[in-house]
Amino acid sequence: MTADASTMPTPGAGAGTSPRRTGSGLVSRDDDGRAAVEQYLRDELPEASMTSLDIPGGTGFLVRLASPELGCDVIVALDFVQDHDAGEIPAVLAEWAVGDRVRAGRLVIITSSGVTTET
Repeated sequence: MTADASTMPTPGAGAGTSPRRTGSGLVSRDDDGRAAVEQYLRDELPEASMTSLDIPGGTGFLVRLASPELGCDVIVALDFVQDHDAGEIPAVLAEWAVGDRVRAGRLVIITSSGVTTET
């Protein structure tokens, strides 16, 4: 398989710090952060099905997690993924015990200021 120029990083672009072109359009640092949040949740809650949706107005995204023992919505504010590099997001979420909060709550809200849980 050969690399297509439309899927290669922009020359000089840092990991997750600059937008890059892909075959589907512009991918931003926000997308890398979103992917890091989703991967963290998959790793923490492998038994749960996950649906990820954009919040209208571009203020963040919603991750809906469900399993026989679990039902929780996680709202992630755009400022969180903009203020953290994708590589540091899993450590921040672990420090904030997001996996435990999801298991205990119905709604978890993540912003740059921290995390809150509604039960």
